[in-house]
Amino acid sequence: MFTTQKSSEAMQAGLQGSLSSIEIAGAVIAQADTTVTPAKVKNITIHIKTAVGKAAP
Repeated sequence: MFTTQKSSEAMQAGLQGSLSSIEIAGAVIAQADTTVTPAKVKNITIHIKTAVGKAAP
């Protein structure tokens, strides 16, 4: 039982360390397809980064 409990605690500690929140880190860019009428968005690029010091939800 002791080994199982320690393994579970180690796994939980590892999961807590790997969780993080993200935030937008720059521009949000939409590229249009102008070959059709009306023009439509064909690609959206969002630059993100991990948010330092924020708890995961």
